[in-house]
Amino acid sequence: IMINMGDALDTSIGVTFGLSTLTSAAFGQVFSDVAGVLFGGTIEELANKCGLQDPGLGPEQQALTGVKVLSYASAAGGIVLGCLLGMVSLFFKDLGAAERLKRQKELSTLFDALVEEGTDVLQAQRCTLWLVDGDGTTVSQKVAKGQLPSDSQLDAVFRQYDKGGEGYITSLELADALRNGLAYNISKEELAALMNSTSTHLDKHKQPVLQREDFSRIVCEHVLRGTHAQKLRPGGIKHTVVTTGETLNIANAHQHPKFNGNWDRYTGFRTKSLIAVPIKDAEDGTVIGVIIAKNKVAKDPNGSLAEMVVPFSPGDEMVIKTIASHAASFIRHVNNG
Repeated sequence: IMINMGDALDTSIGVTFGLSTLTSAAFGQVFSDVAGVLFGGTIEELANKCGLQDPGLGPEQQALTGVKVLSYASAAGGIVLGCLLGMVSLFFKDLGAAERLKRQKELSTLFDALVEEGTDVLQAQRCTLWLVDGDGTTVSQKVAKGQLPSDSQLDAVFRQYDKGGEGYITSLELADALRNGLAYNISKEELAALMNSTSTHLDKHKQPVLQREDFSRIVCEHVLRGTHAQKLRPGGIKHTVVTTGETLNIANAHQHPKFNGNWDRYTGFRTKSLIAVPIKDAEDGTVIGVIIAKNKVAKDPNGSLAEMVVPFSPGDEMVIKTIASHAASFIRHVNNG
């Protein structure tokens, strides 16, 4: 009980509140002691039903040295045997799971602060941090900050997803947009879970569908700000940065051959200028991630109060490279414990 409860607490509230493994184990011991008090009588009843009756020793017999030694030895042996049997579960547990989750939580907090600060310093409308997955063919969006599309932009995107023009979006239409339009690496099970957790309506076949309000939550909370994996498109911006280790500073995204217009088409965000820099491992220089900032905002030089999007400057490039360097340092520090 102590091992299982301690492990469960370590991978849940231990990760959320930053509790140490020893603290979780101590709480597990509390559950174990309470269980012993609650079920001690039940075990004695079970022993009686199995024919293990109370020997009925009198006070004088219980005072004998041999009886005392046998009593203590039996109790100690029972405890040792019970502990050994309980530890068998360790062979079937992922003993590093809690530590990995805690490191991921720490990294997420550091990345969140880093990207938030970077968005403000660069005066960008959007900033995202992606990490390269183990196979090198996909990247995962870890943090995304910045502007969300307006209602009118979401209306236009809704019509883009609604291929059948039925006024709602089916799971097949959503899958087509995410997998083919945005190259998201999403499984059938993940797609079903996303539909079931977001949809508040059913079609005539009793299948979940996305109405306009459901759809906006998918785009804003999952696509634009969620954590998800995306396949690297050969020749695309992230693929180029990952494979070459070079920075891309693009003044007009829609006129650049490496830019994929599907991103704007399926999110409602209008990309104008962008800068993408690699996150490189400090030791071997391997590209382990990408930071992308979009649409640097500046005041209209003509004196109006309106803001305008301008290209990122060489100074901005130095700033975002510094942010990428900090991100690499965070990753190495956390991974090395």
